[in-house]
Amino acid sequence: MNDCVVLKFSGSFESGFSVTMQISEDGSLPAIEITASLPANAELPQAYQDWRSSYRQFGSFRLNAPKRKRPTFPSWPTVDRPRKP
Repeated sequence: MNDCVVLKFSGSFESGFSVTMQISEDGSLPAIEITASLPANAELPQAYQDWRSSYRQFGSFRLNAPKRKRPTFPSWPTVDRPRKP
């Protein structure tokens, strides 16, 4: 089973947003619906554009995680078990 989360926004940065979150199992009607509000912040779009411009100055790059070595485990002594007749 997969859960499906839907976020619905209405409003603006100047007046604030009403947000509705619906959670359902994939393909069925929402079992949970929560409504909340986000305060107005008219400066947020410009702050995002400033951040985006600064970030893009770094150029195109990707962070790669170092290759991990496989863990080594000590070898356990083997025990000869008597065979069943």
